Amino acid sequence: MDTSNIKTKLKDPRIIMCFVATVLLFFKWSTYVVSSSYMDYAESSASMTNLGFQFLMLSVLGYITMAFPVVAIIGELIEHESVKKPFFYIGGSLASLLGIIVTALKMAGIVGSSNIDYGGYGHVKGETRFEIFFWLEILIFVGIIVVSVMREYGVTGSTIREEGVKSVISDVTGKMTNGIAELKKNAAELRNADKAGQNGRTCPSCGNTVAFGKKFCSKCGHKMEDEGPSLAENIKGRVSKVGKSGVTVAEYISSLKQVKCEACGSMVSSTSKFCPGCGKEVVIMITPDTCPACGEKITKGNTFCSRCGAEVKKKKLIKNCPNCGADLIFGKNFCPECGKSIEEA
Repeated sequence: MDTSNIKTKLKDPRIIMCFVATVLLFFKWSTYVVSSSYMDYAESSASMTNLGFQFLMLSVLGYITMAFPVVAIIGELIEHESVKKPFFYIGGSLASLLGIIVTALKMAGIVGSSNIDYGGYGHVKGETRFEIFFWLEILIFVGIIVVSVMREYGVTGSTIREEGVKSVISDVTGKMTNGIAELKKNAAELRNADKAGQNGRTCPSCGNTVAFGKKFCSKCGHKMEDEGPSLAENIKGRVSKVGKSGVTVAEYISSLKQVKCEACGSMVSSTSKFCPGCGKEVVIMITPDTCPACGEKITKGNTFCSRCGAEVKKKKLIKNCPNCGADLIFGKNFCPECGKSIEEA
């Protein structure tokens, strides 16, 4: 594992906050005080303190609050894919806050049930006092959410000043809603594709599933021969070829239709090998989605990484692996056939 990369990740404010959140679990979060009096006896009181982890163990959701910061730190250090997803830190922090709130409400219920009034003879009264470290834990998770929103959706101080808090919140909420809807749509398409891939192709006329090898739809009579492969077949074809679904670089380039010649600036067909205007080779340059130094997601239009400050340079799109000639998958840094790094091949 790259030591310099680890040091860069450890400087991430979200990782620092996750570390502090974990440490705070071993500090005093609450004090439970019980006072009682009976007839002519002097009032007496007793107290019991709860450390953070003891407090959270009162509810099942509290375990999420304890686990999330640790999972985030480990995930970043081993560079797991899940920590790079937009909703990981936001969703994890919201779940952690929910764990704290539910546990606090449960404790309030326990304390409330211990209050007993004996009329004029005396009483037993319980009270919970939340300590400073309890409130610090809440502020830390709120801070993680704020930093994540600013990074994932390009929110800056100048953006807030120019557009206003209300407008920025509305914009971010819209993007998050669209992102969740897109994830649901993709999941549904994959489920439908898998189902169709097991049973046959979908008839484009009536939607009926037609078994592989059949030339006509049994429901509407539509001719199936010469039909292109279904979504399921495309996905399964890619799975058998590269180990998992994905779009090849060649397919991505073809979808661009037109690109600008890096030499003369003319617009040319994305599939052309040479520019008709200047005769130079058509080279398609693209900005990486993630920082090559630390793996942070790069906001569109940025030329420097918001996490480590490294310059993000455009790189040339390569269709085939220089080592074995296999089709490369768009967005992946390794060849699906020989496993060679594209930069090293």
